[in-house]
Amino acid sequence: MRSLLVFIFLSLLSNYLAADSCDIEDLMIQNSKESSLFQFTQEKQIKFLSKPLISQGELLQTDTGELVWQTQKPIKTTLVLTRERVKQFDSLDKSVDLPGASIVKNLSNTFLSLLSGDFSRLKIDFHSTVSCKASKYSLELIPKNSELKALFSNIKVSGQLSVETVVIEEARGDLTTIHLTKFSSSTSSLLDRYLDN
Repeated sequence: MRSLLVFIFLSLLSNYLAADSCDIEDLMIQNSKESSLFQFTQEKQIKFLSKPLISQGELLQTDTGELVWQTQKPIKTTLVLTRERVKQFDSLDKSVDLPGASIVKNLSNTFLSLLSGDFSRLKIDFHSTVSCKASKYSLELIPKNSELKALFSNIKVSGQLSVETVVIEEARGDLTTIHLTKFSSSTSSLLDRYLDN
């Protein structure tokens, strides 16, 4: 569960790009005002395994700052983040309890700050380095607070109009790479129903 929350949080960190030489802050604000549907593939390289663990699914980001992250393969799980709640559903769409309430709350509040453009909160939690070449950007984030440091040591995000790749170096040495493909600017998705539960 902790791993799921970490990569959900990280997958959209690309929206947090401080307004340095890139004009990415404007892009982030624009992206947060439209609902978007993404497909993702996650590769998790665990130190003691020779092959990465691979999962796939969909991510719905709404224009109201809500998020539905659904892993569809190899096992279906769904996580819903809103300002008021964090909910997880199992493969049968039954609600399940979330362990580690403090970590979940910290990650969800930070993540929702990303969607709403609350840069003051993000600057409290992260050191960042931004670079741009033509229409591509890259962002490196290093957590400041102890709860986030316990989860990961380094996050690298890159993309063009939206996030395309997130690479997470976890504190224990595991490496997670997430590839995102935006395929819709609409909420007409089966994931919508989780927002009403």
